[in-house]
Amino acid sequence: MKYPTVFATVDVVIRKGDKLLLGRKAHQSKFRFVGGFADPAYDNSYEDAAKREAKEETGIEVQSVKYLGSTRIDDPRYRNTPDCIITHLFEATEWSGEPVASDDIAELKWFDRELLSVADFVEEHDVLWDLFCRHQ
Repeated sequence: MKYPTVFATVDVVIRKGDKLLLGRKAHQSKFRFVGGFADPAYDNSYEDAAKREAKEETGIEVQSVKYLGSTRIDDPRYRNTPDCIITHLFEATEWSGEPVASDDIAELKWFDRELLSVADFVEEHDVLWDLFCRHQ
């Protein structure tokens, strides 16, 4: 018997005071936290994966990340399979460099945290927004 596969991912809340940096993929109109799959070839921890993904998608060098929690993601790629994604959400408040959209992110934009709502996020990141809000 093969157990379902749980894919480990990371997502990063990049914060500058009351502003959050979110990314948008080319085929989507709504925004998301930056992140992606943990890579055993490069990452020794989920913290390393979060820093690497932030750099790949924004170009910034994150100095440290704070773990906020983990949750299952309702990713469309796995909806009709027994497999799933469980992501680890981190917050970054210290970094160097200027954000530039890259990798699979078409646009980066700073948002006022107070003006954001779940309606601004792609559906699969609704749970991440809720998780972030619980830590505020």
